Amino acid sequence: MAIFALLKQISGLNFRIARAVKGAADELVAKVVAGGQLHNTLLVSPPGCGKTTLLRDLIRQLSEGVPGLQFTGVNVGVVDERSELAGCVSGVPQLDVGCRTDVLDGCPKSEGIRMLIRSMTPQVVAADEIGSIADVQALEEALQSGVHILTTAHGDGGGFITASGFGAFAAARLFFLGGFFALARRKGCVTV
Repeated sequence: MAIFALLKQISGLNFRIARAVKGAADELVAKVVAGGQLHNTLLVSPPGCGKTTLLRDLIRQLSEGVPGLQFTGVNVGVVDERSELAGCVSGVPQLDVGCRTDVLDGCPKSEGIRMLIRSMTPQVVAADEIGSIADVQALEEALQSGVHILTTAHGDGGGFITASGFGAFAAARLFFLGGFFALARRKGCVTV
């Protein structure tokens, strides 16, 4: 209540309502599981191009499996710092992230990635909007543990990664991920 006492002149409110779009990652999932192997993946685009929506559906498909690709599904751990991927209410995902998915809701990414690896035995760890050197270091630890990575970062769609506190050093280190997909606004919002 104290915060509202400080706000004197509110000129508008913005509500973001997350929604699952099943099938959004159909084109991408074949690249992520190409050759019967999982590939670490970084999705880069400006805000509003569908990174989170694409990541959510990719998580769901990897968790449930993709029969057309003879992919049976894997355990996925999700660090959902802002409750945008799974939309948890009282610890229960409200959006479909798959039957083999464990979600850490409201947990900082760098801490959550480490917690998932130690306690949930994921084969894939997913996090939205990596934006700090601590996040990158946690991803490196995950890779060293044999876990695959799915993540997103803000960028210009041409590959330049821009995020608060996310210097060129950290951006360069993300290229070890293996799969790099830039999303652009050329033909609508999500163009891979």
